[in-house]
Amino acid sequence: MTQKKQIDMLMMPICKYRLMFFCVIIISLVIAALFILLGFKYHMYLLIIFGPLLSVMPAIFVRLKINFVAKKARIHFFEEYIEITSQDILINRFIYSEIKYFSVSKIAVDYASRINLVLRNGTKRKYIFFKQAENAENVLNNILFYFSTYNIGKIQEEKIQVLPSFFLTIHGRIILAVIGLLILSVLIMQIIYKPKTIPYSFLVVLGAYIQIKGIQRNGREILRNFRDEN
Repeated sequence: MTQKKQIDMLMMPICKYRLMFFCVIIISLVIAALFILLGFKYHMYLLIIFGPLLSVMPAIFVRLKINFVAKKARIHFFEEYIEITSQDILINRFIYSEIKYFSVSKIAVDYASRINLVLRNGTKRKYIFFKQAENAENVLNNILFYFSTYNIGKIQEEKIQVLPSFFLTIHGRIILAVIGLLILSVLIMQIIYKPKTIPYSFLVVLGAYIQIKGIQRNGREILRNFRDEN
């Protein structure tokens, strides 16, 4: 089988990425809370202003040094299947005819592409690929292209079907609603006890909201375009 495309990238299982993301958030919140507490205690208002800004340093460091936690890998696109290798060792081979569903999403802040595959035997594989510029070396764009090419001439039951990304599913929206209620509760408590800290909390919440809405918007666009073409 003739190889059509080969892309070098950084790869990580999605569960590892989520754990890393959760740990970074906790560390950042602890740092921000510590600076704000010290600022109010010692009346050093510069700490209150610059503390939350410094709290984003763990996230910036991890994103700049993502190669420390992600492994170098290579994805090979063929006419009938995809192979993922690392250090010339085969990690996975996905034959198009064995793939039933897939979902993808872009995480712009990390220049990452998230790919979920569901095989016809029920097996699920989830990956996240980093250093993803919008060019011919973008894994997500190639996934969409080769899956669309494979679907040409196939009956509906044989085609690879696209699913909504997580934040577009019912479960994802429920989780977002729960998080929104928790954030609202925290803001109400701040209004009652520490109204001066509200602007900093609002900026953090606004940043997270914009990022999630961006992921949702990209997910809707990908879902609509793939379904229109297939």
